[in-house]
Amino acid sequence: MGIIGGKTVLDSIKTKFNQFLGRGNSSIFVPPMDGRLKANDILDNSEVLCEIEKIDNLTVHGNHIYASSLNKLMKINENVPEVIQTFDNEITALAMGENGVIAIGLSNNVLLCYNIDHNSIAVEVEFECITALLFWNAETLIVASGSQQFSAPEWRSDLMNLGSTGSLWAFNLETSSKNYIVGELKWPAGLCKFNDRLIFSEAWNHSVNLIEFSESGIFEIHSFKEVLSRLPAYPSRIVTTQDNQIWLCLFAPRNQLIEFVLTEKDYRSQMLAQVDERFWIAPSFRAGLDFREPLQGGGVKMMGVLKPWAPVFSYGLVVKLDKNFQPEKSLHSRADGQAHGITSATCLSEGDLILSSRGNNKIIRCMEQ
Repeated sequence: MGIIGGKTVLDSIKTKFNQFLGRGNSSIFVPPMDGRLKANDILDNSEVLCEIEKIDNLTVHGNHIYASSLNKLMKINENVPEVIQTFDNEITALAMGENGVIAIGLSNNVLLCYNIDHNSIAVEVEFECITALLFWNAETLIVASGSQQFSAPEWRSDLMNLGSTGSLWAFNLETSSKNYIVGELKWPAGLCKFNDRLIFSEAWNHSVNLIEFSESGIFEIHSFKEVLSRLPAYPSRIVTTQDNQIWLCLFAPRNQLIEFVLTEKDYRSQMLAQVDERFWIAPSFRAGLDFREPLQGGGVKMMGVLKPWAPVFSYGLVVKLDKNFQPEKSLHSRADGQAHGITSATCLSEGDLILSSRGNNKIIRCMEQ
């Protein structure tokens, strides 16, 4: 069988048929939020610890919560935010290590290891498009690179260009060596360690994947499998609790209009070239703030009131996964809610789940899990 661009002729014919019939990867079907993902108002009824502009990455050290707000590293002490360091570029990822060392990804493709106690930078190295970080052990960081074409804040552009150039790397802090783990990923957005296995989310593939490493100690893959697929929203960061619970953040909902636009190459190219990014037919951390946005018709609003089930571009959702990585419980902020764009999560020592609502600039505490 002949090969065309790495695919067989049969694969190319199958792709053309799928595009014509609207099935397979060309399907615009979006799974409904039902069953364990049935909508509720838990996030809107949860405690708001504080409000911080563009709140994003969360992590915990001791009794303190650390967070990012654009280019600021924040410390939340007794629900009061304090800026402890300001950088020249936006913070795109955080991970807390031992002895007060925090790994920081910046939008200018720089990875820093910052010592909070000594207010100093211990490591500085280049990494493309850092979307998530994880301390695998004291010496090793797992780094998620979302794209080879766009920076982390340009995530909409990567989605609209059908990006699949993401990758995972193991970075040794002592030797500054980088070990390639896997590539050709569709925007890896979250990382966590679970029973010595690596779990990561793949946003544009709407999935969660599991990697088991061989015993060689150099991060060679023993097995790779998709453990959760066909999610109705775009997965972001993942966190494990002290009692081995797994929480998956989903930062925006999928809808059929976006899925349709992703299949229309000519329309997408014209939209990206001619329309302000704020008004693209694309997911958002917080939609409905401007009358020029798409989806403002009768299917979304009735008598000026936003329907809670409307097919909007933003939503609030975090899902608890069981030991088989299947949804066990979900916490929502519906279309008319005020806790959209859940991008990150962390857990306090007493077990409280802490969430960042980037869309509504809030840090939320969920005590009932």
